[in-house]
Amino acid sequence: LSRLAQIQTPIILIEHKAVTGRIRRGEYYGVRTYVPGDEISTIHWKKSVSKQTLVVKDYKREPRKTLIILCDLTSTTFSELDDIVYTLLSTLIYETLRNPAQTVHVIIYDKNRTYLNIYKSSISMALSKTVKFLKETPLTILRESIKAKLEKPLTGVLKSKIMREIPLVQIEISSLRDKVVENIGYRFLLKVINVEQPPANITFIHGNVLEKHIYGLLEHNVKELGYSVVEPRKLKPKVLYEKAKIEPIALGVKAA
Repeated sequence: LSRLAQIQTPIILIEHKAVTGRIRRGEYYGVRTYVPGDEISTIHWKKSVSKQTLVVKDYKREPRKTLIILCDLTSTTFSELDDIVYTLLSTLIYETLRNPAQTVHVIIYDKNRTYLNIYKSSISMALSKTVKFLKETPLTILRESIKAKLEKPLTGVLKSKIMREIPLVQIEISSLRDKVVENIGYRFLLKVINVEQPPANITFIHGNVLEKHIYGLLEHNVKELGYSVVEPRKLKPKVLYEKAKIEPIALGVKAA
């Protein structure tokens, strides 16, 4: 997996102390994994329980940095696919309400194909193109195209007690590493980070089965390069509706 790191020159992580909790000025932007040195007061206990790992509240000094969104539609059930798509739309709408002119790179894909590529666009235009794509491609059609098949032997290894005790940085399972390199989102990321140097925010949207481990490795590597990994915005429909009433979104879907 070192290929991702090798294409970048060494980076000094200047912002590392700023996100450890010692400095908390700036806009609240979600949660991230706990690291030694974080203040106890920054721990988000409710989400820590739901994620079964310690996470802390993340504050960004530059909340309007370039955003890179990878959305993997690979799923095992229709409800999981529906949840992934809703999370993507919720994130795009939330970010558009914050700053319609924010620069974004977006890719929507599954294990076998790319559905939509958006390079260096405004977040509002990316939302417009995504809505247009989803209007033309209903979830029922997407579901028939995807039909994810998991490999049981590998899934069993990943769920084993031994595997859970090995830090991500030490994982040397070749089959998993191969899957990361073959991942369409990974290849998209290689192109984008040649253009977008840190600081930039990266959001991974994916299902909860095998992909969780693949993206765990990707998150670790991009953080080592100096990028920030931010949580997708999965707001309740009522919250999105209320936000949109206060700050209407000009989608311009017909013109996209």
